[in-house]
Amino acid sequence: MAFSPTLKLCQPNCKTITFIDITNVYNATTNDDGWGAANSVTGATVTAATITVKDSDGDTVFTYDVLSQIPDPVTGDITFTDYSYSLSDGRYTVTYSITVGEAEDTYTHNQTVLITCNFECCISKQLAKIAKAYCEDQCDTSTIDDYLLIEGLLHAYKSAEMCEKDTIKDNIKARLQRFCDYQCDDC
Repeated sequence: MAFSPTLKLCQPNCKTITFIDITNVYNATTNDDGWGAANSVTGATVTAATITVKDSDGDTVFTYDVLSQIPDPVTGDITFTDYSYSLSDGRYTVTYSITVGEAEDTYTHNQTVLITCNFECCISKQLAKIAKAYCEDQCDTSTIDDYLLIEGLLHAYKSAEMCEKDTIKDNIKARLQRFCDYQCDDC
């Protein structure tokens, strides 16, 4: 099989993104599309390596050049230096591109990701308000009701994304955004 790069994205907080090359090392039995001489792709043969993030309209949000971070030899996962960038909540296409050798053979990995970091921050802040509101007035359940509503909307938003129901997802996103704009500071 031919080399096939694979990338994982993690957003540990709303201001940084961690990218990890999880292609791993070639193994004839367990990983025949990995890094290594059998696929003629090693860290030394890479001439360009980028991660490009595009928004749902196809506009490039940023391109991260990771060439200098690819070791030779590759011995396992490659965790790239965290990229400082704050993505708005929504759908993004991430393209990991590796160019190799004089022939400039290019290998790519594309994936679509749904970012919900800001919504989750907002919901966490709403959850934190419940204890205080309950202590102030045990009969007023509006804070709990607000939390349950916004948490349910987030789950519906993620489900609409998974089911490719863009119109429903966009309507839910607008409601989530309105709630968070009104209720949350510093998310």
